[in-house]
Amino acid sequence: MTSVNQNLVFRQYLSNLPTNILACPLMNYDAKKLTDFSVVKIFIMASLCKWDSLRIIDTGIRSKKEFQKEIGVKSISHSQISRRLIDLNTADLADLLSRLAQHYWKLKGNSKGLNPNVGPLRIIDGTYVKLPKNALNWTAISKDSCGIKLHVRIVAASANSIFPEKMIPSTGNVADSDAVNHIIDADGALYVMDRGYANKTKMGGWMQRNVQFIVRARKNFRMETLKSCTPIHQKVTKNELVSILTREEPVRYI
Repeated sequence: MTSVNQNLVFRQYLSNLPTNILACPLMNYDAKKLTDFSVVKIFIMASLCKWDSLRIIDTGIRSKKEFQKEIGVKSISHSQISRRLIDLNTADLADLLSRLAQHYWKLKGNSKGLNPNVGPLRIIDGTYVKLPKNALNWTAISKDSCGIKLHVRIVAASANSIFPEKMIPSTGNVADSDAVNHIIDADGALYVMDRGYANKTKMGGWMQRNVQFIVRARKNFRMETLKSCTPIHQKVTKNELVSILTREEPVRYI
């Protein structure tokens, strides 16, 4: 097996990025050294090279002359990267993710998912990121703790195409169930979620919108059994039609 040139991989990543916002001069008029697009390039390279701290990123950039030309700087410090990262508009990054996902579906609109009988899966989850105390003024959860949550939608479009498709950032005290409707669409896909999303009001809304979903239920989740069926798979111990008590339509409980 021949190795793939890292610079070639990096340039292929860049070729797919819509740059009309990140590279726009009006959006970067006050950038003294790094433009928004240069900052994004740095973190794409950091991901490819597995640079896991700003100091390592600093050292890595110094060792790559071609990359320095790519981002338009001869030297950069970890503190400068940190300051520039603070100024980066995360809404532009969310828009970038959405544009890339749209580009994928334009090219691969006939993707059948992992199983053609099921279709594409969209997996919803939230990730908490703890932040240092100097971020307390905008991400405070308590007087001693602060952080953010990334509410993410990952799509399994095919066996070879699994990628994040949509993302909503919030402060760390926003519950998963409060953010979920911002990343769920009635698009015919099957949505898969964990216990944090098993909210009856939300589930009733999805049923009304004809959203297909599978969500893990907590042990104290109240429901009424309407019909018991005999499980036909050895790993299935219960197969029932139930009412969640807030909607007339039955759902399947497995």
